[in-house]
Amino acid sequence: MAAVVHHVAPGLAERVRRSPSIFFRNRVVFLAVFIPAILVPYYALWATVGDGFVRLGGPFSLQLDRVSVYLAFFSVGLLFGIKGLPETWAGKEHPAAPRWWIPFLLGVILYGAYAALFMVAVSTTGHGGLLFTLPVLFVAVCSLSTFGIFGAFAVMKKRTTGLGASLAENSFGIYVLHFPMVAGLQFALLDVAVPGVLKGILVFVASLAAAWGLSIMVRSIGAIVMGRFPRPSRPAKA
Repeated sequence: MAAVVHHVAPGLAERVRRSPSIFFRNRVVFLAVFIPAILVPYYALWATVGDGFVRLGGPFSLQLDRVSVYLAFFSVGLLFGIKGLPETWAGKEHPAAPRWWIPFLLGVILYGAYAALFMVAVSTTGHGGLLFTLPVLFVAVCSLSTFGIFGAFAVMKKRTTGLGASLAENSFGIYVLHFPMVAGLQFALLDVAVPGVLKGILVFVASLAAAWGLSIMVRSIGAIVMGRFPRPSRPAKA
């Protein structure tokens, strides 16, 4: 995507880097702009396609109405990467950085409200108003919790060593690779007589370990291909 943006608008990256926009420097302004901006296309897709599930086979499916949400988060991550974290509200030295727990806590609270309303909506009739509210809560929960955690990692990024450093290096790979593993493990444990909480813990630990290991392997192969590591030498022919 970055390559496409550079091809279409080659000067965009430099304009973003030079921009003094309060959008990057003020967390409240950022969330006040970001949440409504992704809510509008999400509502449009949600109203058009309903649950929007496209079955991909087995336990896998694609929920079309959330594509715009994921694209928005990816785009913001791209913009923050271009701008540079030290120049944004997520920078370690920014006054708002130590207060990362505020949006995260709000996200957790709203998630509780979202879960409760969702259970009411699927178990009762005449819940049109609730269904109208759920997309708002979903977008707010995603935004507040994601950027709360994002801020926490930005504050602690210079303290990582050992496993923490490996997790940081492979975080994007884990993000890309985790979904099939989570869905597959959930499907495999569906009929297993184990409490739901334990299933959740097992799925979390196993999918994290598997995605982490696979990410390390993929990055190692990529490094070898790109020449960052020497390839195994072959014995000279006699």
